[in-house]
Amino acid sequence: MEIKYRDLILPNGLQVIISENHTLPTAAVNLWYHVGSKNEQIGKTGFAHLFEHIMFEGSKNHDTGFFQAIEKLGASLNGSTNSDRTNYWENFPSNYLEYILWLESDRMGFLLEAFDQKKFDTEKDVVKNERRQSYENRPYGVSHLVLQELIYPSPHPYHWPTIGYHEDLDSANLDDVKDFFKKYYVPANASISIVGDIDLNKTEELVYKYFSEIPKSPRPEKLKSYPVRLSGNIEMSIYDKITLPAIQLAYPTVEKFHNYEAALDLLSIILGDGESSRLHKALINREQIAIDVSVYHDSNEIAGDFKVDAVAAESIDIDNLLTKLQKEFDNIANTPFTLEELERSKNKIITGRARRLSRNGGFGGRADLLNFYNVYQSNPNLINTDTSRYQDVTLEDLSNVFNKYIYNRNHVALKTLPQPSNENVSIQVPEIDRSIPPHTEQSSEYVPEIPTLHSLKNGMKLIFQQKTDNELVSFKLLTLDGAMTDPKTMSGLTNLTTELLATGTENRTITDIANDFEYIGSHLNYMTGRETTVLDSESLNTLWGTGLEIIGDIYENPVFPENEIKRKVKEQITELSTIKDSPNALARIIFPQIIYGDASQFGHPILGAANSLSAIKQQDIIKHHKSRDTNETFLIVTGNTTLEEIEKYSDRAFKQKYNTIDKKHSPNIELEKLPIYNIVDLPGAPQTVIRVGFPWKGRKDSQYYAATVLNQILGGQFTSRINTNLRQDKGYTYGFHSWFDWSENHSIYSTGGSVQTSTTMASLQEIYKEIEEFKTSRIPQKEEFEEAKSSLIRQYPSAFESNSSVNNILTNIALHSLGTDYYQNYCQNIEKVTIDEVMQVAKELLSIQSIIILIVGDKTVIENDKNKLDITFTDITEKYIQK
Repeated sequence: MEIKYRDLILPNGLQVIISENHTLPTAAVNLWYHVGSKNEQIGKTGFAHLFEHIMFEGSKNHDTGFFQAIEKLGASLNGSTNSDRTNYWENFPSNYLEYILWLESDRMGFLLEAFDQKKFDTEKDVVKNERRQSYENRPYGVSHLVLQELIYPSPHPYHWPTIGYHEDLDSANLDDVKDFFKKYYVPANASISIVGDIDLNKTEELVYKYFSEIPKSPRPEKLKSYPVRLSGNIEMSIYDKITLPAIQLAYPTVEKFHNYEAALDLLSIILGDGESSRLHKALINREQIAIDVSVYHDSNEIAGDFKVDAVAAESIDIDNLLTKLQKEFDNIANTPFTLEELERSKNKIITGRARRLSRNGGFGGRADLLNFYNVYQSNPNLINTDTSRYQDVTLEDLSNVFNKYIYNRNHVALKTLPQPSNENVSIQVPEIDRSIPPHTEQSSEYVPEIPTLHSLKNGMKLIFQQKTDNELVSFKLLTLDGAMTDPKTMSGLTNLTTELLATGTENRTITDIANDFEYIGSHLNYMTGRETTVLDSESLNTLWGTGLEIIGDIYENPVFPENEIKRKVKEQITELSTIKDSPNALARIIFPQIIYGDASQFGHPILGAANSLSAIKQQDIIKHHKSRDTNETFLIVTGNTTLEEIEKYSDRAFKQKYNTIDKKHSPNIELEKLPIYNIVDLPGAPQTVIRVGFPWKGRKDSQYYAATVLNQILGGQFTSRINTNLRQDKGYTYGFHSWFDWSENHSIYSTGGSVQTSTTMASLQEIYKEIEEFKTSRIPQKEEFEEAKSSLIRQYPSAFESNSSVNNILTNIALHSLGTDYYQNYCQNIEKVTIDEVMQVAKELLSIQSIIILIVGDKTVIENDKNKLDITFTDITEKYIQK
């Protein structure tokens, strides 16, 4: 599928790429600045990433937050920084194109006029919290920072992390960062890509209108290739708050678009991407000395590296794992790569590319890829031709790069060990009044097509949405059971059964299943929820029938081998033992247990517990899987296929008869006594994870739409009240949001995030304040209320962009019996919501007497400040964390 585009360069140097796609009434703007952390100086690190944040905080003619301006349009937006570039993107209803270009051009040309010390200080705090959340308070997070310093020795420009160092941010002053902006955030150092439901000529006129008056500045000098040469092997050990040790190997390789990059990318897939990869089969399946292994090749603009990550299995010495890993490299050197491995890796690359091209915007979508090729190669047409260099890779190329860059080559070996317990030009440009936002045309109403609901010959229910704007088909087998069907003494049985489906059938071994999926460039996703189990995949439309046939074999003919049951049980028990290493994972798993009770249908852990998993026998698994025959089963398909083709492929894939009677489980839901105030103590934790929740009604309750609008105002978007308070105003957190966990008969409304430990109780105070003020002194007024509804309606079409997102929508139809016309009427139902209806939900929902609070963090630090609220926490550490 060829992506057509128009490209041009403005007199001030700004590069522009425009591409039409009229599938949906949406558009995407993607802007790259050719600046990243490699352009910083020693002692002044983190500036590029800091500006990623500052660029969202207002400019001369729009001196309020970027999120506030865009989210109310029903748009989504984000940005990111790496070592080489900073990018920003917006996905929005296409009638707002001119408004988006006005905003983007204003922050490019007029940001510093609105940049002051207060914004600078607040965003420094936010960035430091991001570092704590992304690295310091995440298992194995610090190892990524250390490994980068080792593989790129100073003064290499990749030596320091993109997020920078705390001390550099603390010592930076306003003039330092302003000088950095003036040098790099200029038109001549930028590329803007606009894709979607737009007119080429009109879009070009708008770009000239808003960007051409920005003065021309010199284009910064481009850094040249700077490959790393290690003089010998480097080995280092570090300690972290983890349960299982890990080893990371890193080898210097090549920069982007080097002649060897494609072969190294394919090699990484063959060695460690997926269950059919060599290291997965050797270290996890055969030797059973690792629970996770991954290999990836990371080429950047001036250098690259090839990494191997492995986490040891329980009781496995890390040196033993390293020895086995090195021995496996010997085996790889002596075992030629095969055509099947090469084709499998190529198919994975091609399918991944098709998946990215199915989206206009966001990270990795069409607009992003056009900028990627333009910035790094000055050739956006590579979006249509780049896969050819992967298709041209030969078996000889694989062997050459393995021997040249990996086998017996100098490298870094970083061991991450459990921390001991006692360690703590002159042209005529248009004249415009930038202070006045542009007029926006009326949006075109988007009404999705009604999906096809069809009964297949075998009794299975089919929900199908045809989508011909890409070359993919997403397909899902959905069973309405889930973890709520676990027997009381066998928590985790449903999840274990689902995960064992792909370990062997009457026709395929575990290796065959992995090989067959990965050969078609796909993989199997399986998920056990509270009310559903899912097997799903996505493939090229020329190959998806093969994928469906594999799923049919897995579901209808599993053999549940004893050895795989033992391996999987051991693996899951090990996984459970490591959950305490991740405060976020702890909060996610414990929260439903303290609400419903840890032995209830909705409270017990979906993964199970060590004692229940150990007691499960093969006959229990066989019986449990057989019981699914009485449940409703759906085949959900979205993509470039037809009903006739689906019927043909499903006849081949599924031989059994399925239940034709609508049947849903109706769990008996009882809540623990409310309110609940619990704390889990993690001494030394740099951040606290907070969860605050309230019980609510089921998904089909008539107040669903009013509750959705309430959430949008209170915590459902970046500009919501809670996130604005805790992040934008206070700098306590990197992000704090709210959501509903919807279920058939009962739901939970939650708000949560991570905050700096010393601000835990102050953060809770602010959450309490926002909840109470919503009901009393700050009842939503018309403007805020209408903006919340409008944002929900305007963002609605974007939910139908990718095949997988449409499949998720169709899943809701099946799970909640919504009717195939439900999504046609969604926007009308949101529009009908009144303020009185929202306030009635607030009155019923946001009751302090039924509040549920869970805090995971350093109890000593938190309790020193606990008297800010009249709350007594119950310490549940011993109950949920094995000592």
